[in-house]
Amino acid sequence: MEALRSETFLFFFLLLFSFYSSQATPRMDREVGRDGPSSSPFKVGVIVDLGSPVGKITRLCMQIAVSDFYAEHPNYATRLDLHFRDSRRDTVTAASVAVDLLRFERVHAIIGPQTSDEAGFIVDLGNRVRVPIVSSATSPSLSPVKTPYFVRAALNDSFQAQSVAALQSEYGTGVVPYLVDAIKAVGARIPYRCVLPPSASGDLILTELYKLMNTESRVFLVHMSPALCSRFFAKVNQAGMMSKGFAWILSEGSTSLLGIMDPSVRPHSTGTLIGVKPYINSTDKLEKFKRRLLGEFQKQNPKSRISEPSVLGLWAYDTVWLMAMAAENVGAADPGYVKLDTGEPSYDLQALGVSKTGPMLLRTIRGMELTGLSGKFNLSNGQLYAPALEIVNLHRQQESTLGFWTPENGINRTMSTSKKRPSDTKADLSPAIWPGNTRVIPKGWVNPMTGKKLRVLVPDPENPGFYPLLSVHVNPDTDKTVISGYVFEMFEAAVMELPYALPIEYTTVKLSGNVAEYNDLVQMIFDQKYDALVGDVTITFNRSRKVDFTQPYLQSGVSMVVPLRDHRENNAWIFLKPLTPELWRVIGAFFFFTGAIVWILEHRVNGDFRGTPGHQFGTVLYFIFSTLVFSHKEKMLTNLSRVVVIIWLFVVFILQSNYVASLTSMLAVKHLEPTVTEIEELINRGEYVGYQNHSFTKEMLKDMGFEEEKLRPYGSPEEYQAGLAKGSKNGGVAAVIDEIPYLKVFLEDYCGNYSMAGRIHRVGGFGFVFPKGSPLVSDLSKGILNIMWTGKIREIEGRWFRDQGSCSRPNSRLTSDSLNLSSFWGLFLITGLATAASLLCFMFSFMYQHRQRNSSSVRTFWRRLVSVARHYDKKGISSHNFSSQANDGMSSNEDMG
Repeated sequence: MEALRSETFLFFFLLLFSFYSSQATPRMDREVGRDGPSSSPFKVGVIVDLGSPVGKITRLCMQIAVSDFYAEHPNYATRLDLHFRDSRRDTVTAASVAVDLLRFERVHAIIGPQTSDEAGFIVDLGNRVRVPIVSSATSPSLSPVKTPYFVRAALNDSFQAQSVAALQSEYGTGVVPYLVDAIKAVGARIPYRCVLPPSASGDLILTELYKLMNTESRVFLVHMSPALCSRFFAKVNQAGMMSKGFAWILSEGSTSLLGIMDPSVRPHSTGTLIGVKPYINSTDKLEKFKRRLLGEFQKQNPKSRISEPSVLGLWAYDTVWLMAMAAENVGAADPGYVKLDTGEPSYDLQALGVSKTGPMLLRTIRGMELTGLSGKFNLSNGQLYAPALEIVNLHRQQESTLGFWTPENGINRTMSTSKKRPSDTKADLSPAIWPGNTRVIPKGWVNPMTGKKLRVLVPDPENPGFYPLLSVHVNPDTDKTVISGYVFEMFEAAVMELPYALPIEYTTVKLSGNVAEYNDLVQMIFDQKYDALVGDVTITFNRSRKVDFTQPYLQSGVSMVVPLRDHRENNAWIFLKPLTPELWRVIGAFFFFTGAIVWILEHRVNGDFRGTPGHQFGTVLYFIFSTLVFSHKEKMLTNLSRVVVIIWLFVVFILQSNYVASLTSMLAVKHLEPTVTEIEELINRGEYVGYQNHSFTKEMLKDMGFEEEKLRPYGSPEEYQAGLAKGSKNGGVAAVIDEIPYLKVFLEDYCGNYSMAGRIHRVGGFGFVFPKGSPLVSDLSKGILNIMWTGKIREIEGRWFRDQGSCSRPNSRLTSDSLNLSSFWGLFLITGLATAASLLCFMFSFMYQHRQRNSSSVRTFWRRLVSVARHYDKKGISSHNFSSQANDGMSSNEDMG
C-alpha cells in the first residue's frame, strides 16, 4: 500500500508538472513540415536538453535527418512527426514531459533522453505502456534485457571498459564497476576513486587533486560530463599535474563530446591526454553533412565555437532514418492506448493504457539495419553495435590517431576487419605524446610526492648462526645497524628491478617478549604498523589469509638432518660382499663346468689327468681353482683344451680385478648411511627431535604426531650439532627437523657426519610480506622472476652459499653396490660357448675316428655305450710325445682306433 500511495502521488505530480511545462515549453512538431494529405504523420516524441550544446546539435541533426530521408523517399505513405521536449537536464522534468508525450500527443515512440539518470524512470514507463524508448543513455544499469522496450542507440559503457583497461554524479556510476573488472583483468589496479558532483567548486576539485597527488598512482582515468571536464582540467594544470610522469585517460563519453566544447576550455587546450571514442569512417557524405550542419548551427548560434558535431548527433541522425523506415513498415495507425482491466483505480499509471503498435514497432526497429553517417547502424540486440573504438592522442588542440581497439583483435595500429591475434599491449600503438611534451611512456606508479618512505620491518635473529640467510649487526665504527644476507640482497635486487624509485626506511626488531615468533611480525603488517616485512618468512596458508606474499624468492621444504653411521663396520664376512650371491653361484658353476670339460679333453692323452678316480678328481679341482691365482702346473696337450683354458683365464682375470677393486673400496672407504630414514620412525620410537625456535615447524611437528615434550628448540647450527652429537638418550636429539635452507647452512660445516634424510614436506617457500592489496606485490614479484630468468640469482647465491657438491643429498644412500651378474654375463656367455664348442668338436672327432668300433656286432645301445666308454678310458696316442712320468703300462704302438 505504501508503494501504491507513492506511485499515485508521483503520477499526479507528473501530470500537473507536465501540464504547466507543456504550456511553457514550445513544441517543435511543426518545424519539420508535411508534404500533404498523401503522407500520414507518425508521431515520435524527442526528449533532449535543448539548452545544452549537445541538445542543440542533436535537435538540428534530427531535423536534417527528416529532411534528407524524405527527400530520398518522397513516395512514403508515412512521415515522422517529431515532437521535441526540453528536459532542462532535470530528472523530474524529463519524466513529466514523457508523460505529456504519451498522454496528450499519443506518440508511437520516444527518442531520448540522452543521460542515464533522466532515462531511468522513462524507460520503466515505456516498458509499462509498451512504447519503445530509443535513448542514448549509456549506463549498463539500464538493460534491454530487463526492460525490453528500452533500445540503446549509443555504446554501452561496458564496451569501452576493456579498451581503457588495455591502455591502462550519476554520470559515470554505471561504468565504474565494469572499468574496475576490466582493469583487474589485465593485472592493473585502482587504488583510489574520486567522485565529484557536477557542480563541484574549484576548491573542491583542487582538494581532490592534492589527494590524488599524494597517492602512488600516476595514471588517472577521467569519466565526467563536458562541463565538469573543462573545469577539472583547468585545475589539473593549476596543480601541476599535467607534467612529465603523469598520464590522463579520457573515457569514451568524455572524448566524444570534446568537439562541441569551446576550444579555450577543452581539456587538451593546454595539456596532453589519451582518449577513446567510437570509430567513424570518414566518407564524402559525412564530410558534406558536417559542413552543412556546422553552417546551419552557426547561423542559429552565432556565438558558438563548435568545431565538430558529436557522435551523439550522428547517431541521432541515423536513429531518425531507422525510425522512419520502421514507421513505414508499421503504418501510421493510431497507437490506440488500450487500458488494461486490472481492477486498479483509474488514476494509477496504468490509466495510460498500452500501445497497440508498440510491440510491432519494437520488433521492426530491432530487425532493421542501415549504413548511415556513423557507419553500420544496427539495434538488433536492443543496443547499438559498435565495431571498434579509436584511440586518440589529444595534445595542444590537436588530435591524432594512435590506433584502434576491437573485441576480436584487441589493440592494433591500423583498422582491420580481418581477425588477428588478440593484442592488448601499448607496443601496438603509434608513439604518443605524454604530459610534459615527451614521448617517454610514464612509469605509472611512483613514490608519493609527500616524501613518505616505505616502512620495512626486518627481524633481528636471536643467534647469528644462520647469517648466510639474514644477518643484523651494529658496525662498531659507525654505530649504525647493518643488514646483510641472501634474503636482504634479494629484496634489494628486486627493488632495483622496479621501474620507479622507492625510498625505504628499514626498522629491525628482535624476537623476544610480545614479538616471539614470525607470526607476530606478520600480524604487525596486517595491523599496518609497517608497510612490508623482509625476512626469511615462509609462505603458509594461515599467513596468506592476513597478508600478501610476493613470488617466492627461495624454494623451500621441511626435511630432517640425522647422524651418519658406517653400516659395514666389524663384518667378518665382508670379503663376500663385493659380489652378489647370484654372481658367486654362477662363478662356482662355471668352475666345475670348465674343469670337467678340460678333464674330458685331456684324459686320454695327458698323464696328469689319469690315475685312480680320486686322484683324477683331486687333480681337476686343484687345476681349476689354481687358475684363480694363475698357479696351475698341468700342461695342456690338446689344442681344444688350450682354447678353453685361455678364455677361462681371461674371465678369471676380469673377475679378479673387479673383485679386488670393490673389496678395497669397501675396506678403505667409510660407507655411511643415515641412522633414520623416515620421520615416522622417530615418532614410533619416541625419539627427541630438534627444531628452530621462532619457526612454524613446531606446530607442523605437533600436527605430524610428535608430543610437545619430545620437541627441543635450537637457535643456531652449533646448537644443532651439539644436540645431534649427544643423541636422544643423552639430552640431545635423534634428528633436527627444519626448512631446507637452514639445513643447507648447517651442512656447509657439518656435512661429513650428518645428512638430510627422509622425504621432503613441501611448503610455500620464502616470500616478502605486504599488506593486502599492496601494488608492490605484483611489481616486486615481476622483479624476482626477472632476477631468476636472467641468472642474477646464481650470483647472489654464490656470494652467500658454499658449494655442497661433496655433501650428501636428501634421501640418498652413501653405500656402494655389490657387483652383480648383469655386469659380466657377456664374459660367461663367451667362455660357455667356447667350452661347449670345444667339447662338441672333441666328441665328433672321437666318434669319427672310432666309427668301426661303433658299428661292431654289439647289438644293444647300452652295451655299445659301455664299450665306447671303456675304449675312451684307455690311453690314446696323439702326435705329441708323452712325458716319462705318464707311463701307465700301455704300449707305444697301441691303436687309437
